[in-house]
Amino acid sequence: MKKTTLLSITGLLAIGLVFGVNFAQAQAGTLDPSFGTGGTVTTNFGGVSVSPLTAIEQSNGDIAVVTGLGNGVPNEENFALVRYTSNGTLIGTTRAAFFDNGINSPIAVAVQSNGNILVAGTASTAIDQPTVFAIARFTPSGQLDPSFGNDGLVTTDISGTLPSVTAVIVQPNGQIVVGGASGSGRRHVPSNTGLVRYNSN
Repeated sequence: MKKTTLLSITGLLAIGLVFGVNFAQAQAGTLDPSFGTGGTVTTNFGGVSVSPLTAIEQSNGDIAVVTGLGNGVPNEENFALVRYTSNGTLIGTTRAAFFDNGINSPIAVAVQSNGNILVAGTASTAIDQPTVFAIARFTPSGQLDPSFGNDGLVTTDISGTLPSVTAVIVQPNGQIVVGGASGSGRRHVPSNTGLVRYNSN
């Protein structure tokens, strides 16, 4: 059974998976006893697959963890934002699926100046189906932002085979840039680099 564990270590936040080992022993520094239990917080998602990406300290001190979260069916995953208070108390989890019963894999994160959280990755209806760039925007309270794309979700079909996302940034004018690559489908031909720009909405 996989669980997500947060550790507060001398003011830093680490995130990892627990597989029956003491993750904390591998970390340098001193655990913060005011955070969770002895400096760690473990959240059980009922045995589904968990793929933590990063943890963000929000302006109010809350913690937002971006992760891939399975739905109990092999090879199926959703974007998820899991929020905790500054002392490690679970606030709630919001899932984002671009395709129902599909593969929705978060890869990169950026935070906008107003606290909105952008999560970029890829999505497909099934493991052998075309893949698209996918972006979800969450409000600081952890909900999908209805003013962004289609109820908080945007997909972009990229030419080429097996598109992959590597980064997302917010430009000073509020526009969003997602970087990645897509293959040519031919042997011995390198993948093409791709940049996709979006307006703030």
